[in-house]
Amino acid sequence: MNPTYFHTYRIAHEKFLEATEQAHGKMDSLIHPLKGPEQEELSLDVAQIGDPQAKRVLIISSGLHGAEAPFGSAVQLATLDYLKSNELPPDVRIILLHALNPWGFAYGRRVDEHNIDGNRNFLSQGEPYLTEENQLYGQLDSFLNPKNQTQLQRSFLLQAANLLVKHPYRKVLAAIASGQHHFSQGLFYGGDAPNWTTRQFSENFSGWIGEVTHCCHLDFHTGLGKFGQGEFLIDTALNEQTQLWLKNTFPDEVLRSHLKYQEPPYQSRGSINRWVMKNSPAQQTLSVCAEFGTYSSLKMLKVMRAENYYTHFDEANSKSYLVAKEKFKEAFCPSSIRWRQNVLEQSFKLVKLVIQKIHDW
Repeated sequence: MNPTYFHTYRIAHEKFLEATEQAHGKMDSLIHPLKGPEQEELSLDVAQIGDPQAKRVLIISSGLHGAEAPFGSAVQLATLDYLKSNELPPDVRIILLHALNPWGFAYGRRVDEHNIDGNRNFLSQGEPYLTEENQLYGQLDSFLNPKNQTQLQRSFLLQAANLLVKHPYRKVLAAIASGQHHFSQGLFYGGDAPNWTTRQFSENFSGWIGEVTHCCHLDFHTGLGKFGQGEFLIDTALNEQTQLWLKNTFPDEVLRSHLKYQEPPYQSRGSINRWVMKNSPAQQTLSVCAEFGTYSSLKMLKVMRAENYYTHFDEANSKSYLVAKEKFKEAFCPSSIRWRQNVLEQSFKLVKLVIQKIHDW
């Protein structure tokens, strides 16, 4: 399998439309109100392959975190390439959601135009955005979100070590990555209301899947875990039937945290997977974050911290800004051919397993 990664939103969008047409799919596009850096139109593109009345559906989504979209888009292109010459089993349909956060993809950010992390924004109706649940984040704010060069240039590792002396690692990890709703320029900001992506997804979800009995949703991400290793992060309790199908369908290495701990390293409030599990009309639903590791968690945090600082407090084309953006790009989609080949092969294997075994569910 030749890895095909496109870092430019416009090109990835065009390739996705072309591949969908070649696979004889149905296409719909939800237009974003803002334009891209080349004044190009931005959209969340929805491709559907297979019988519209099928009762079993596989949803493959990419780019909820914009900077991670080149990888997720590559998985979707590989899937469409496969579907050009291979028919789906009876009563199975595939929905591909390309660039959930098209603005973030186009501008090379994980977040949207309001600095909102899409995977911390999917709260169900009635859940309050502003809560006091994550108070430890406030104590970490000056470290995570420096406001000037003096704060930024202080030893990152020394500051991190001091924090871990005061607080257990898992508590710090949870405070940072689970999401927060009070620091609008900070990392992992979940917003104070549904953003564009959340609104489009929640308003169209039931129409996309229709009256299905089984819904499997793979949302592709990068950045957490060992270099080149894939893992399912599952943040919702599963019923017995879905738990059994999960174990019988996927290899143990993809389920290692789930099998060992029955929970991911952290649980993000407002994740898309929780939203799907709660709101899906299907009799059986599985929504997972298919996460593929790049670099160490400390390196990733340092890179994210710098990119966020230079985005908010420096000129867009300064040398420091451009260096930070390049490191950020590499962190979420490594240039290593071996990494790209390996994670694409792993991902496509997972997609094929769902296609082949969804009738066993």
